Amino acid sequence: MRTSDCNESALAVICSVFDAYSAVLFLGEPGEKCRLTAAFSLGNRVLPPEEADPGKGLVGWIERNNQPLLVNGFDSRKNHLGYYRNEDEADIKVFMGCPVPGGGVLCVDSKKHLYFSDKDHKILQLFADLLSRIQRKSGDAAAIGPTGDMPRYFAQLAVLQGLRFRHKRWPVFLEHFLRAVREAVGFDYCAFASASPDSQSYSIEGETAPFMLDGQDASLPVTGGIVGWVFRHEQPVFSESGSETALFGKAGETANFRTAMC
Repeated sequence: MRTSDCNESALAVICSVFDAYSAVLFLGEPGEKCRLTAAFSLGNRVLPPEEADPGKGLVGWIERNNQPLLVNGFDSRKNHLGYYRNEDEADIKVFMGCPVPGGGVLCVDSKKHLYFSDKDHKILQLFADLLSRIQRKSGDAAAIGPTGDMPRYFAQLAVLQGLRFRHKRWPVFLEHFLRAVREAVGFDYCAFASASPDSQSYSIEGETAPFMLDGQDASLPVTGGIVGWVFRHEQPVFSESGSETALFGKAGETANFRTAMC
């Protein structure tokens, strides 16, 4: 997968995450004017790269000041984005943008009366950091070649984006979701667990191999195993000990692995 394809796949996911109308990426070397590099939009109004003018308006402000910007009441009579024609900006209601490390700006907007929060802004910055890493690795054949991880990740992100539209029923959606996650990370097994209302136990709602749901009690105490630890402490775990790891404690003796992420 080419870097440009990775960018477009990422922007499609970003658009879906924020229920946005458009997600637009500008990139440029430090000290140089950035240019429109990739875009994903529900319409066809985003300007082609050679016509976009990021040096002005809100995108230009973010680039010059290297600061994020959130506008929940966008008014095209007072502000200018730089990637639509002036008459096309009138329908935009909200805008959010942040600098891309290494030079650039990542933007999302919507024609709906949404409310972008500070939390949304932080999530957008995480996406900007990820896109920056893609650019830094773009010259590394191992990173973008057919055996690299990045193309596989974004291919699966593109799959995940469409799941909620194709599968309305939760069990069917979860089955396809877990399969996509397992294929993305290259692991043997993937499961989804949810805590009980009293937080004293959790249930396995779905898995890609029949370890826990094959005739066994799917309700487990949070006092055992890595999954129980994650529920108790609300912190992620990355285990690469090389020795067998019990994900589900004693109840999951048949589901021990040597590497796990929870």
